[in-house]
Amino acid sequence: MRTNLSMYVTGPINVDLWNEAKWRGTVFLHYPGEPPILGLGFLNENPARQIFEEWHKRYGDRDAFEELRVSIVEGEIKGEQPGYTVHISVDFENTSRPREVYLHDGQSSEPNESNSRLEKPRNV
Repeated sequence: MRTNLSMYVTGPINVDLWNEAKWRGTVFLHYPGEPPILGLGFLNENPARQIFEEWHKRYGDRDAFEELRVSIVEGEIKGEQPGYTVHISVDFENTSRPREVYLHDGQSSEPNESNSRLEKPRNV
């Protein structure tokens, strides 16, 4: 019998906090020879801090099981300026490994995810 994994996985997005924090920006920086830097910008500081506190509590300092997935996708979306879509979700490939920690008290819940659109940088 196969089980629908999404029935048992909770995602990284606390929808109420994200709505309150109002995610409005993302920055991606890369310096040669250094790891990349990703920053998320929110309008409301307190709920934004709570998001990261929850992530730290859930994933620790390093996300050892690589459960959190951040994707940056380039591609056109009709009616939008050229840019990138940032998608934050659970990494099903890594969370599908059998681990008791991923079950949510035996109750079903759908994974949460969030998207944001970034415009391509303009030549200055």
